Amino acid sequence: MCLAVRIVAVLLAILMPISAMAQSLPRTILFIDEDTPIHPWFRHLIEAFDSTVKTESDYVFVYVENLGIIAGFGTENYYKDLHSHFLEKYRGHPIGVIVCHALRAMPYALRLRDELWPGTPVILAGLQEKALASLSLPPNVTGFTFRHHLQDLVDTAHTLIPDLKQIVLVGDRIGRSSWRA
Repeated sequence: MCLAVRIVAVLLAILMPISAMAQSLPRTILFIDEDTPIHPWFRHLIEAFDSTVKTESDYVFVYVENLGIIAGFGTENYYKDLHSHFLEKYRGHPIGVIVCHALRAMPYALRLRDELWPGTPVILAGLQEKALASLSLPPNVTGFTFRHHLQDLVDTAHTLIPDLKQIVLVGDRIGRSSWRA
C-alpha cells in the first residue's frame, strides 16, 4: 500500500472519533520530514499525500516542513532555532495533526508538539520497526513502521524475475548508509 494512503488511513482513524467530540481539531496537518525537499522521491511522496488527503476528506490544509537534518544539526542551538521559527511561523495557525516522517525528525516533532501544540495527535510514518522497537512512545502518538531488510529486496527481485541469477549492490559502502545497516 502506498505510504501516502497508509498515512491518510491512520489520519482518518484518528480524526473520525475526534470529530464526534464537541471541540473538533483544526483541519490542518503539519508534515515534518527529516531531509531536504530536493529529492524527487520526496516530491512524489508529498504530491501523493496531498492528493490522497484531498480525495479522502473534506478541506484539510497541509503544511510541509523539511528539517534538513544532517550530521552536526543535532545540537540544542539548532532545536532552539527550529522552535523559534515554528513558534513565529505558526502563530495564529492551529495544527490539528502532526505527521512525522522518518526517524531523525521524531525527537524534533515530539518536542515541538509538546511545547507548541500540547496534546496534538502525532502520526509516525516512514520509520523502521527495528528503530522503534526499543522506544516508549508518549501518549497521543501512533503510526506504522516498515521493515527494511536486504533479504526482502532479494525475495522481491526473485518474485519479479524468477530466473534471476545475480544481484549487484551499487552505492556507498554499507557502513555509511543508515538504510543499508
